[in-house]
Amino acid sequence: MELERAYIAERKLRVLAKEHPALRKERLALHDLIEKYEAENWSIEAQISSKS
Repeated sequence: MELERAYIAERKLRVLAKEHPALRKERLALHDLIEKYEAENWSIEAQISSKS
């Protein structure tokens, strides 16, 4: 659920950053956090499913 909220916030920031360039930095920081979370959590799931 929280990851979905992060995706939505990142998309909204992407649109807002076009009008307010100062938000670009926050959007990129959120994007980096999402990527880090996915790398840490989804890579483990991929290893588990590949063993089955």
